Order: sequence, then structure tokens, then C-alpha cells
Amino acid sequence: MNTDYKIVSPYQFKRKMPNIQNDNHPVQDFVRQNLGSYTFKATFLSDKNTLQTLKIPGMVAFLCVLRCGDQVLAEGRSMTVVSEMNKFYERSLIYAKGQSLLDAIAKGSKILDLIQNDSNPHQNTTVSFNQKERGMTGGITEKQKNYLLQLLRSNQASEEEIEEVDGLSKDEAAEKISFLVPSR
Repeated sequence: MNTDYKIVSPYQFKRKMPNIQNDNHPVQDFVRQNLGSYTFKATFLSDKNTLQTLKIPGMVAFLCVLRCGDQVLAEGRSMTVVSEMNKFYERSLIYAKGQSLLDAIAKGSKILDLIQNDSNPHQNTTVSFNQKERGMTGGITEKQKNYLLQLLRSNQASEEEIEEVDGLSKDEAAEKISFLVPSR
């Protein structure tokens, strides 16, 4: 008895999909450009800013700094609270450390378009940052400045804090923005 039934909903459209598996297809060119090895370094630190800000007894906070070469790609944060109700504190701490790494990776993946690849698919890809094309040389970018000023004003920051924005570096501005933006 044949029990293989193929039920097709009348609402499903049967469209012919393009064959992107062909080596000459433009999608395959894009895929080849993005192949290679990336070398990242994750550094785990105690997140003292979170601990000082929240001041919750028993709280442990991790900060994971994800780097590619000398450049900081992202910072990931996570925390847990060790209490009498949490008897598996080691597992909770390991989980919090892993979450800070995942947070850094998620944030860092948004910035990977700044990485320029040497697109030879048969060799290891070297990674370099192409900052001049994006207008990111020197101090804080105009986009960072506008966003940071908007965040500071919405948090009723002092005039002194607002005036300090022009002298910030890109990394300092990014750190301030990540501190002011509520985590999702």
C-alpha cells in the first residue's frame, strides 16, 4: 500500500527558482568573496560598570571584548545573580560567561561589513579594516556623535557631558553608546 501522499495547498505558488548552484551565478561570486578564515580573540573581564550601576548583592557580571587583530569588534555583556536559591552557581556562572561571548558575537556580526577580505578562495583570507572608505578616521564619527548626543539629551545629561562628546574617540563613543542603550 502506497502511503506517500503529496498534498499541495492551493495557496502555494509553484515558481521556478533560479539555479544558484551554477558556478557562474552572481550569488556564487559573492559567496566566494566571503570565504576564508577569520581570527578573533575573545577576552573575558569582570564588568565593573554594570556591578557599580546595579549594585545587586550576589551579582556577577562578565564583559567579553571581541577583537580582530588590534581592532575591537564588539563588547558583550552578561550577568547572573548567585543566591541561596541558586545552588548550581557554577553552571550559572559558565552560562553567564557564554552569554557575554554570544552577545559580543551578535554585536560583532553587524560590523563585519567593515572587514575587507582578500578574496582568493583557496588561501586563508587576511582581514583588514577599511576605515577610510567609511569616514571613520580620527575621532568620533558624525553618525556616532549625533546618536550619542540624542541619547545623552534623552537621559537628561549635564551640559558638561554633552560638551565632552566632541573629544571622544570612536571606541570611547561606542562604549558610551552601548552603556546608554538599554539591552534587548
